[in-house]
Amino acid sequence: MEVNLHTFTNSSNLAYDYRSELEHLLKKGSDKYDIYFYDITYSTKYYEYFMDITDLMSEEQKSWYSTGVASQTCILNGRWVGLPVNINYRILYSNTNLLKKHKREIPTTWDELLETGKYILNKEKDEGNTDLIGYNGFIPEYETNLSSVEEFIYSYRDYIFSPYPDYQSDEAINALKKLKEIKNEISSVNSVYTKTNLVGGKNGLSGTTIGGYNIGINNNINKSHKRLAIEAFKFITSKATQKKYLIKSQTLSAIDSLYDDPEKCNSRRYGFEN
Repeated sequence: MEVNLHTFTNSSNLAYDYRSELEHLLKKGSDKYDIYFYDITYSTKYYEYFMDITDLMSEEQKSWYSTGVASQTCILNGRWVGLPVNINYRILYSNTNLLKKHKREIPTTWDELLETGKYILNKEKDEGNTDLIGYNGFIPEYETNLSSVEEFIYSYRDYIFSPYPDYQSDEAINALKKLKEIKNEISSVNSVYTKTNLVGGKNGLSGTTIGGYNIGINNNINKSHKRLAIEAFKFITSKATQKKYLIKSQTLSAIDSLYDDPEKCNSRRYGFEN
């Protein structure tokens, strides 16, 4: 097996090198690699180069992945073109020490976060501590900032199952106004944090950008290679393998039912609230 791994030690521009090589190999119809592990964000861009695995999946396997994010990131034009190897998403880190010190709760809405942040910053300032940031929204000067803004807007939808708000809607406008208000009024360097879901415009609502890697089978390889690739694909995406990753390395799976597994394989094991 040949594995080509880009890391920060062998690539001066990791994201660009990864995208450019992936695009080069797929568009020229290369059969150099049988299986690709690709960023979930590239699903819509490259899905046509990956093998249709719809008929290879058992009904049971389809049921594992159909209830979660895989149905949104791996089904394109009515066909399954890959499955998630792992997923990730953003959460809120709250400084537990400062919250306890000032008898404040972890916020569940952006208004609460703003009010709590201002309160603690002012109290700490009165004690001579001015080296604090109330909130870091992770909006750097590169493409990741778009994900941060999009999840902020999504957190302002009306209900849990409401679609993503139009950019010219009141929800999007109110979200961006609140984001600007938070930026202007607050922005912790203490090391003790509690992990929770990102907050939203309303209590009980949240929004986050899903990341991670999918696995797809190169559609340009010959039949013998496809046969072996299919076996590897089935093993990696099996419930047993995904459960092993989840328990031993805390790699999040796209199989929702694993988080209710009786073998201590639930969301609280990883520091999250249900």
